Amino acid sequence: MKKFGSCSVALVLALECSRAIADDFKTVNGKEYKNATVSRVEPDGILLRTKSGITKVYFVELPKEVQERFHYDSAKAAQFSAAEQAATSRSNTVAEAEAKRGEAETKRRKSAQELHLEVTEVLPNGVMADPL
Repeated sequence: MKKFGSCSVALVLALECSRAIADDFKTVNGKEYKNATVSRVEPDGILLRTKSGITKVYFVELPKEVQERFHYDSAKAAQFSAAEQAATSRSNTVAEAEAKRGEAETKRRKSAQELHLEVTEVLPNGVMADPL
């Protein structure tokens, strides 16, 4: 019986903690995120989960108190953003190369399907032709 009681207490505490995590955030420009849960903290911002979805809010958009609460460091944020941009750039380069290869393959297939003929005679109901 005692074991059941301690599980109930733990469950209540867990539920209370999850409610306590939900918060309201307001950017310096006045945009509000009501009843938001912080799903992840990154060096340059926080990912907020709300009823409308997940949004990344950058620390530069948030008041100083929020920046301090999540230990914002502008140098680490700049380094993180640069690394993220480099990774995105590499991904885009790979995707562009794959797209070019796909286009070249499509052109090759089309040219392989084309018929190269020399018309030797025009007839009333068609033409006579020889392959080139």
